[in-house]
Amino acid sequence: MPIITIENVGGYDAHNFLVHCVIDSFGDEIYRELVEVDTLLRHQTRTVPFPAWMVGPDGAEYGFKMYHDATGDGNPTNDTLSVQTRSSLGMLRIAIEIAAGSRGRIEPNACYAIDVIRVGEGWGGGLVAGEDLDEWEELINYDVVVTGDDGFSDNDFAHYDDALLKWVKRGGGFVGLGWLVYGIYNGPGPGSPMDSVSAAKCNREYAYVSSGQVRPLSNDHEITQGVNQFTVQDYGEYPQGGLWDDAVMLGDYTDNPSKPSIAYKLLGEGRSVYLGPAYFADFASHQTEPYFRDGNAIRLLVQSIKWAASGPGVGVADAAKSLLPARTGITDVLPNPLFGQAVVRYSLARPGNVSLAVYDLAGQKTRTLVSGHEQAGQNAVTWNRTDDAGRRVPAGVYFCRFEAEEKSDTWKLVVR
Repeated sequence: MPIITIENVGGYDAHNFLVHCVIDSFGDEIYRELVEVDTLLRHQTRTVPFPAWMVGPDGAEYGFKMYHDATGDGNPTNDTLSVQTRSSLGMLRIAIEIAAGSRGRIEPNACYAIDVIRVGEGWGGGLVAGEDLDEWEELINYDVVVTGDDGFSDNDFAHYDDALLKWVKRGGGFVGLGWLVYGIYNGPGPGSPMDSVSAAKCNREYAYVSSGQVRPLSNDHEITQGVNQFTVQDYGEYPQGGLWDDAVMLGDYTDNPSKPSIAYKLLGEGRSVYLGPAYFADFASHQTEPYFRDGNAIRLLVQSIKWAASGPGVGVADAAKSLLPARTGITDVLPNPLFGQAVVRYSLARPGNVSLAVYDLAGQKTRTLVSGHEQAGQNAVTWNRTDDAGRRVPAGVYFCRFEAEEKSDTWKLVVR
């Protein structure tokens, strides 16, 4: 699913503009979609997804162009993103979780250096703020979450820590970087589900080293294979409370023997890695972060992500259906307004007959999307802006009507 993050760096609030996504394959345009943004305040960022796009077969090549048409822009040359990519069934999807205030910063910001490593490895995903990973439905779009310190501080912990633990246990991969113990203590707090995700125990009495070296204790594991000692990068954390009983320590510090610098543990079908020497945080206040110029530090990080992702994984469709919803009805329609096609998502608390159709303003049925028995869980159907006869419908206002188990829902759709 194409996702773009836009930021208002100007001096005025922006209102009622469109974000466009155009995809071509070998010169032929195969997808065009737009999403309307009502308001983007000064210095605010917004993540805009285009969920109606369906990726093609393994190895297909695409050109992506994304841009917006906000009026009064003083520098329109920086508003178009163009990339070339190739679909891959084996591509890892990595979320590098940063504090929202760190968006847009450059070296020596470690998060952006890690993102450069991600691109170099050919992995999907990218930088996300904590608010982008609050829910199960957001987590299952990734194979591995990489986070540290208060990168997750923008989360709603009432949902996030439970969802994270559930996601890892069902096959997700978690890589917690240095000062994670500090971040958890000042976030959801010790004893939280998020605390138990990490191999390191969360406690107030964390400590750190700023000299010496990181020392792998074994080169037999996939995480530390071929990794030699390397200098601590600015700061390296270790938890005074040590590791969880079921965690395995793979490295310590030369200046603090027996203090964990590298550790892992298994949670259900998922995997968790703790890397104390790899530190990144809220870069509004920390400007001297390491950016992994040491080959051993890079190798350690890359191998940790690969190992964390080498469990069974959490498939988006299967994972969504494995958690039965508590309600019955439409959950989302995206994009809305729509240009070419939209995805209508709906949920069923238990199996039953479903009717889902699109109506025009006059109340006439335009298109039947679903009619029949459906299993409980999360479901989705695509409307390609055509009526039951296959004709493209004109622009205007339409309504999506859902009926099941004596429950009805109506959502307005704007077609442009």
